[in-house]
Parts: sequence; C-alpha cells; structure tokens
Amino acid sequence: MDADLAAFKARGWVDYFASVAGIDEVVLKQPGADAGEAFEKFRTNPRNRVPAARDALVQWLYDEYLDGNSYPVINRFSESAFENFYGVPFTWPEVIRACTWLHSEGFIAGTRTNAGVVPRPSITPKGIRFVEGRASVNDQHNGGVTTVTNNHLKVEGSSGVNVALNSQNVNQSNSVTIEQIEQTTKFIGSARSLVPALGLDGDQQERALQVIGELEVESTSTAPNQGRLKQLMGKVLEIVVTGTATGVADALVAMGNGVIGSLG
Repeated sequence: MDADLAAFKARGWVDYFASVAGIDEVVLKQPGADAGEAFEKFRTNPRNRVPAARDALVQWLYDEYLDGNSYPVINRFSESAFENFYGVPFTWPEVIRACTWLHSEGFIAGTRTNAGVVPRPSITPKGIRFVEGRASVNDQHNGGVTTVTNNHLKVEGSSGVNVALNSQNVNQSNSVTIEQIEQTTKFIGSARSLVPALGLDGDQQERALQVIGELEVESTSTAPNQGRLKQLMGKVLEIVVTGTATGVADALVAMGNGVIGSLG
C-alpha cells in the first residue's frame, strides 16, 4: 500500500505526509480523481470487456485442460482467477457471449444450447495454440493465418525514391515479417483498449481511435507498408502523450517505440 501511494504521489494523483507512524491521511487530487474515473470507465466499458471475456474463458479452459479436466462445468468459471476484468466480475450474459463467439470461431468445442452457452466446454487444439503462443484470440486475422508479402524493387539511377505498389517497370522491396505484424497487432489491441484510460478529451479519443483503425487496416492489408505502419503508429503516440494519465501513456509509448524500432 505504501509503495502504491508513493507511486500515486509521484504522479501528482494524491498528497500525504508520512510520519514515523506511517501514513495517516491521504488527499485525493484532481488528476488522481480523473485517473480513477478514466480507469472505472475503462474496466466497465463493454468494448473492453467483451474481448477480455473471450481471452479469460479460453485461458480458464486451458488451465482446466492441464489439470486433466477436459470438460469442466461452465459455472465453475465464476470461481476461477479469470472471472473478472480488472476487479469487475464478468456477468453471465458476457460469459454466454464469449462462449458463443469462441465456439463459432473454433477455439472451444461442446454442445451449445439455444441460449448460446456451452454447459461443458472443452478447449480445442486451435485454442491451445493461441494460449501457448501467448496470443489473444481477438488478434486473429484471415482465420489466424498472417500473410507476409515480399515485393522486391529496383529503380535504376535513383536514390531514396518512394514507388507505389503495382507501378510499371519497377521491382519493389517492402518486406514485413510475421513477427512485425504480430507486434503491431498487439500494439493496436493495447492502444484501442487503453484509449479511455489515457485522460484524453472526446475529440482526442475520437482521433486516436480513427488513427488506430487506419493502422489496423494497413497492418491487415495484403501488402503492409513498413513506412506507413511507422507513420501511423507515431501519430497514435503523439495523441497518447497529450492525455493526463501519464503512467498509462508512458507504458503505451514504450510499447509503441519498441514496435517502431522493430520495423526498422
């Protein structure tokens, strides 16, 4: 608790005086109230909770599978360590929605009722691969298969020239690896889910989500362009740092810079 309060104080969220006897009274400052409000909105936002419920459910089933219980009763999910999103328990409708989606996408198997729930679900080999690969089931593209495009370009007598795809009489070199796409995809997911917690105003949030959407379109295209990916990611980070939740922003910026660095 003392360490957490010290971190909050360093960010200007709270103020207090620590005596030999410890911390007696803590004053919540406006930036702290704003951060708390943003966090509450983040963890109760259905757009964040729906994909999180899918991952939580498949992670739970994987643990049950490792314990030798391949067909657990779905009600036991509420007793597991995965049954909440940042402290807010998943509701039964959220569990049913996650079950329906995971079953339709082939991550879990079992007999589904008319209500959409699978009373005794089991994780499929596809679900196991995603968990063991430390990926999110929400990150799949093209059925979970990432297409890598390598185009080789050679322009005689030129230097530093940008050439559009499908140009005539040229060979283009624009290679994006599977690992780079995976890192970009993880950044997109993190950025989109953390936008509400960054302390941005309404227009900034809208702009951030718009650029994130453009980044996702580019990353899932048949020929992702490295320069375009880096440019869009940079735009996202420019918006991120304008927020008031510096801790969340710093973490996202560090992640984004790491991906940008990996793109070369």
